Amino acid sequence: MAIVWSQRTGDTLHEVRTAGKSVRLYTNGVFHSQWNPSRLLTRSVWDSLMTAAFFIEESKLQRVLILGVGGGVVIKQLVALFPECEILGVELDAVHILIAKKWFDIGQSDAMLIHADARVWLQNYHGPKFDLIIDDLFGDTDGEVARAFEVDDEWTQCLCRHLSRSGVLAVNFIGNAELRSSGLFRNKRFHSRHCFTPPFCDNAVSVFVKNETTVNQWKQRINEHVVFSAVQKRDLISNKRRSF
Repeated sequence: MAIVWSQRTGDTLHEVRTAGKSVRLYTNGVFHSQWNPSRLLTRSVWDSLMTAAFFIEESKLQRVLILGVGGGVVIKQLVALFPECEILGVELDAVHILIAKKWFDIGQSDAMLIHADARVWLQNYHGPKFDLIIDDLFGDTDGEVARAFEVDDEWTQCLCRHLSRSGVLAVNFIGNAELRSSGLFRNKRFHSRHCFTPPFCDNAVSVFVKNETTVNQWKQRINEHVVFSAVQKRDLISNKRRSF
């Protein structure tokens, strides 16, 4: 693996590393994003976050909000799959935005990137609601990846307030214990809730669905999407999932 770019700002070291065609973002040595332009799927948490979109009818997926952009991997996936949807990404780290644009090739036509504290930004947001909100808000603590803040009752209410009537919320938790202690786990307003455990990690990527999409309908929409190969469809559908 080669370091192709780095920048230190105060106590924070940002690095872009490459391995073959893959581009990776590291902050203080912590791995945050990976994208291979020749492979739509990543075999990691970003695939699980992305598949939340298939709990929405494609015609109703118009506005997507991504909280915590990192390198913009989920943006790249959603643009390839749903080119007509409008994507907003909110990112606290200005250098991450620079890296997303320069090294992960996030263009103006892909998404509007906003440099802001996602929690403050959403609390003060008064615009149209979103059909899909993805909360991937992570930083690092003592060299380990960690959520930026707890998904408590207040943050749960804020997220839900900005979801459309048939909207879907996807939240990346470090593990099942973090999910179970969250305000979202206690919230009963969703029609269905699903937890995905991506390959090779212990994350609990949790999807909260306000509409009546069933798991079979979710699978059917993946199977019918023309962008996926047969192998990609099988991999997405076979990822470990449970309803709760």
